Amino acid sequence: MTANLQFPNDRCERAWAVYVGAEKSGSRAEKLSTLDALGVELIAARPEGRRQFVESWCLAFLDGDAVSPLSLGNGQWMRLPLFRAVFRPVLESGRLEGRAGYARWSAQLHGLFSRPEGAYRPYEPSAKALLREALQVDPGDIRARALLIEDLLSDVDYYCHELPAGLLVKAEILLERVSEVEDLLSGTIWAARSHGGLSALRRVAAGDWSDRVLDDAFRLLSLRFRIAKALLPKTRGSRSLP
Repeated sequence: MTANLQFPNDRCERAWAVYVGAEKSGSRAEKLSTLDALGVELIAARPEGRRQFVESWCLAFLDGDAVSPLSLGNGQWMRLPLFRAVFRPVLESGRLEGRAGYARWSAQLHGLFSRPEGAYRPYEPSAKALLREALQVDPGDIRARALLIEDLLSDVDYYCHELPAGLLVKAEILLERVSEVEDLLSGTIWAARSHGGLSALRRVAAGDWSDRVLDDAFRLLSLRFRIAKALLPKTRGSRSLP
């Protein structure tokens, strides 16, 4: 499956088709050998051609209704050797050049950045920082906004999940997250809908852990995936991963 991918040349396109076929029905040895062959062809191609290939892959599988459009940290379908050899250098250089979309794509594939040699090592900037960077480069990046809102509310949900037994973070940090979410929701239909829940979270930070306040706070937190998904631009149909 090519899914509107742009290849540097015919050799790369053929190598991709052979590799995808091996991924679907080949042995482990066939998968590895065709993956190596694909990497060789892509590395040998012109840098501009590699960049177009990486961009087209990200547009197809990170900007569409793919398997998990709101997933952070786990990444999408991608073999680590291909990511290391081709995707990582392109994404890092494009991000440093301030190209729109690159910081968000890097956030969505953050789990792979954290495995430069196979073992997990925290990668900086964090996924959250990359999403903030994406919005600085392109304030109109709706996907970055949706992903960041979901990520922030997930943080808040963790901070609060032991209540009323205790809050798992300093009140100042909770308030920072709440204010950032409020700013990100400004101008959307969810700004008004989330007002009561965000106000309840501010009361939680102030030490009010009454049943009514917690009910309002947890009601908002339970909607975090729905809120983020509602903010995503509508697409004509979902794309399956190769």
